Amino acid sequence: MRALGVALFSLLGIAGLPAAVSPASAAPSKFASSNDPSFHLVPMLDVPLLALDAAVLLGLKAVVPQRHEDGRLSDLFALDAPVARNGRDDDALRTSDFGGLMAGAFALVDAIVTARHNDLDAGVITLGLYAESAMTTAAVTEVVKLLVQRPRPCTYQIDRRERPPLHCGQDDDDAYLSFFSGHTAVTAALSTTATYLAFERDADGSRAAWTVSGGLALTSFVAVERMRAGKHFPTDVITGAVVGAGIGFLVPHLHKGGAQSATGLSSDGRMLTLASGF
Repeated sequence: MRALGVALFSLLGIAGLPAAVSPASAAPSKFASSNDPSFHLVPMLDVPLLALDAAVLLGLKAVVPQRHEDGRLSDLFALDAPVARNGRDDDALRTSDFGGLMAGAFALVDAIVTARHNDLDAGVITLGLYAESAMTTAAVTEVVKLLVQRPRPCTYQIDRRERPPLHCGQDDDDAYLSFFSGHTAVTAALSTTATYLAFERDADGSRAAWTVSGGLALTSFVAVERMRAGKHFPTDVITGAVVGAGIGFLVPHLHKGGAQSATGLSSDGRMLTLASGF
């Protein structure tokens, strides 16, 4: 019960920190670019949120014990069972990592290009949005993994699970953190944030179209490779893609320029909203 409480507290903290740290009487100061007012950051909210994300990622495993309980193949969903039997490609471990790195590299390049085309402030804001999308997604994923503690597909493969690259042995904590897929979730979050930024900044729509296509392809590639490697079930990657896309949309949406308040509170400080006037 203590482990459940710690994990739930972390999840609620990630979701509720912006409203908790902001005074209801006045909107916090914003960091915005004079050349590109499309988006802004709110340092007094965004910095604590990133710090909480980092704390969850670095320290939550130390306080939440893991059960290390293997599952039974007969208990799996019909959609998931084939991956437990056939997801055996060791090379897919490396290719799925590469796909995630590509998403991160695109985010960095996009921030640099934005800085060159507009100004340094715009580049910093862009990089901050990507960082918040990725880290918040990763932190939420970590909390859910530790709450669910689902055995990975490779734990059902007795002849394979002890191979060192898999980290899937019975004594390995990572072997029981299948739900949901962090690789897929973070890739989806970065892709969705990139798409949101592209639609806001692209006048003719060509960049947005390429970003949507590339993001969908990259997220799908990472998801398929994680299943081929025996690291995740279909339900893991589908959930990861949905959660990542949701956070990847909300982060830039809640940082759009021209907002009245960056706290999500109404003028009297009582109501939490997710309206575009955030």
